[in-house]
Amino acid sequence: MKTKKVPLRMCTGCGEMFDKRTLVRVVKSPEGEVSLDLTGKKAGRGAYVCKNADCLKKARKKRAFERAFSIQIDDSVYDKMEEEIHIEPAFGFHRCFESLWPRNTQKAGRLLKAELKIDTH
Repeated sequence: MKTKKVPLRMCTGCGEMFDKRTLVRVVKSPEGEVSLDLTGKKAGRGAYVCKNADCLKKARKKRAFERAFSIQIDDSVYDKMEEEIHIEPAFGFHRCFESLWPRNTQKAGRLLKAELKIDTH
């Protein structure tokens, strides 16, 4: 039986490759609006970033999204994206471990993350 290929994407902030599900998609809609796509299903051109504010700040400094989307992005849009990422405080802590967990243990991993979130506050 063939093993399924896991889709990998590069974080525009740190430049590392991660499982697509562990990253947040930043999307430019057909109307030209740039926003975070937490579901990964919005229509438009996408670029990926780690689920922590540090990688978003690196991408902002490198103007990675502006190059990916070929448009100028307002500082207010970046500020709004940072606020949306800060809603989930322990987001970035697990990003490097999620891709290492086998698929059959992800339920246990979610339980572990829930416990860690409670402990870190």
